[in-house]
Amino acid sequence: MKNIIKTAAPSLLILLFIYAASSKMMPPEAFRVQLYKQPFPHWLSDILVHAIPLTELLTAILLAFTRTRRTGLVLSALMLLIFSVYITLAILHYWAKVPCPCGGILTHTPWSAHLILNLGFAAIAVTALLLEPTPNHN
Repeated sequence: MKNIIKTAAPSLLILLFIYAASSKMMPPEAFRVQLYKQPFPHWLSDILVHAIPLTELLTAILLAFTRTRRTGLVLSALMLLIFSVYITLAILHYWAKVPCPCGGILTHTPWSAHLILNLGFAAIAVTALLLEPTPNHN
């Protein structure tokens, strides 16, 4: 079972992050418009419009190689947990205007479904990370 998780988890996360990044880059202006509807300043949106998809692609690349997989799993877990906090704040109506649940096939999905999906992938990342051997720095 451990070997299945160690093999399947990075593959699932790679697919998730490649899909997420590509849905943000095509068409490129659509993601910027979605970010401008979020409850943070436009200058931050202008940074995130590039930083998020690039980080997702970098994470997918890190997950693809045994040597960098641990770093990719850590980055995966962090991104998924950070977004889960953001989703939780949206569900709890932390902001006066609830932001749109943007993102590819999940555009018309309620925030609660986003949260379940995110926490599921975060659990996959953390489980795989716990099964990943620690590097030996001799």
